[in-house]
Amino acid sequence: MKRKVFKRQIDLIRCAIKNVLDRQLAQLREQREKALTHLKKTNFLEWTKYKSGESTK
Repeated sequence: MKRKVFKRQIDLIRCAIKNVLDRQLAQLREQREKALTHLKKTNFLEWTKYKSGESTK
């Protein structure tokens, strides 16, 4: 009986950790998307390609 309770507690902890990590991952993806959108609006990506010489290759 104690074993089942212990296993259930471990499962709950795993689920809680997974939920936290999933939420953090979603926030990071959203931040990345916002940053990329901002960079595209400011044409920063084209500028970095130009500076590195990729546009001339």
